[in-house]
Amino acid sequence: MRIGIDLMSFRPGVMGGSEVHMRSLLSKLQESDRRNNYFLLLNSSNRNSVSMGAHNFGKAIIPTASHSFVLRNLPLLNNAPLLRRFIEPLCLDVMHRPFTVVFPRLKGVREVVTIADLQFEELTENFTSLQLYSRRRLYRRSALEADAIIAVSKFTKRDISEKYGVEPGKIHVIYEAAGEEYGEKINAAAKKRMLSDLGIDFDYVYYPSAAWRHKNHVRLFEAMKLLRGSGLKLVLSGLGGHMHELRAKVREMGLEKSVKVLGHVDKSYLPALYQGATVMAFPSLYEGFGLPLVEAMASGCPVACAKAGSIAEVCGNAAEYFDPHSPEDIAEKIERVAADGKLRKRLIAAGRKQSAKFSWKKCAKETLKVFEKAAGE
Repeated sequence: MRIGIDLMSFRPGVMGGSEVHMRSLLSKLQESDRRNNYFLLLNSSNRNSVSMGAHNFGKAIIPTASHSFVLRNLPLLNNAPLLRRFIEPLCLDVMHRPFTVVFPRLKGVREVVTIADLQFEELTENFTSLQLYSRRRLYRRSALEADAIIAVSKFTKRDISEKYGVEPGKIHVIYEAAGEEYGEKINAAAKKRMLSDLGIDFDYVYYPSAAWRHKNHVRLFEAMKLLRGSGLKLVLSGLGGHMHELRAKVREMGLEKSVKVLGHVDKSYLPALYQGATVMAFPSLYEGFGLPLVEAMASGCPVACAKAGSIAEVCGNAAEYFDPHSPEDIAEKIERVAADGKLRKRLIAAGRKQSAKFSWKKCAKETLKVFEKAAGE
């Protein structure tokens, strides 16, 4: 097969779990599939953002693609004809769209689209009118036009089927996973040194998350106010979104001594952050999967989390659940996990077992099967 991977709308460093998924999938496909030919469609701005080593993986730079993020929302004045002019000579059998949108539609090419979640259909208040218009128009059309859909959880599959009327048989659930580095134990001296690099020499609750509003940081801050006498501090890491607003909120609430906002952290430090934490708190109001949950479990870090979206599907019985709308309940469950040694031991053991159900190698294998099925092989 000749398989295209649409990275024309890829913006490195700002796409959260979708970027992790894409990079991990490409890495494992390069390791495992030497039979099919892959073409990574990039634009002039992101052309050097993805590395490749396998002989059957190549790049196709699409000069007009950098404008497609805006132009694809225009029903008449868009750049679809120009994009097709560059893509059609590749003679693709299958096009994979890892970032949800099928654009442009290509004649004779089977379309496979990955949909992480439909958060905008549930939490409309977190989106502008333009964002809602764009997502509703493009996501629905892409789900209906695609020959196959990859959903990252059963929760997302149900959402797609119920909201867009898509036949469930067309939707394939393929889970994300933690990288192998999260399961590797870091020795005490190295962990202490890495945490010291980040200014951490105290017991802490860890929340790794982009600073988007549905991540529910403020209620976690309120919970930390209730835990002021516990000796625990809160450490945050993550990208973009509204990080400046979080820092301002910490100051407004007088939590400068209780909350450390790291912002972006090099990924090499993340395993140490999980392994050094007393508990990983995850108060998110909506998730299509929730990569930090699996990363924490693989790292041996006990999890206290919301029971929302896909979270219970991912964690099973390996987490202490709380009501994400209640700072009191969040505080109570964090304190319980921190103080109860027997509970911590159970959660750590259950977490390692649960995280082993997910792997990027399995994700790549199942994704390739979807490509083959879509192509009729």
